[in-house]
Amino acid sequence: MPVIARPNLGSAVRARLLQFPEITSLVSSAAGWTDGRTEPRVGSQMHDKWHMPTRAIRLRRTGGALVEQDYSAGLWRSRIDLFCYGGHPHEAQQLIDVVLPALCPTQDTAAGFEIGGCRVGLIEPEADGFADIDPTTSWPTAWVPLSILWVAA
Repeated sequence: MPVIARPNLGSAVRARLLQFPEITSLVSSAAGWTDGRTEPRVGSQMHDKWHMPTRAIRLRRTGGALVEQDYSAGLWRSRIDLFCYGGHPHEAQQLIDVVLPALCPTQDTAAGFEIGGCRVGLIEPEADGFADIDPTTSWPTAWVPLSILWVAA
């Protein structure tokens, strides 16, 4: 039986965020890059050319025990921390207030999507997002942990 690597969930969530013009317009400006680029500042790492603090989104895959895993069926529940940055805490909070409804829609809206070999069924915040100053970087940040139910497509 061949070994097949699991798809990259972080890349799938990033691609999903880039599908929303409401989000990309907030994180795409030449002023947010030190070299004048205008591509969206959304990634799994801080880019060395991001002019921080500015509006940007970082997705960090995290570990931890989660229930509802079914390895035989390929059903996974994973965690991703969502960080939104801004020029001040209010701006970071405003960004997370736009991003969360896009990733975690209400019951009236379809939540699932399939991108890059990942079929995401459900994304739920595990806590309320809150804005603060990152103690390491001193940048205004809004943060929320997300629980994601998904399968390899």
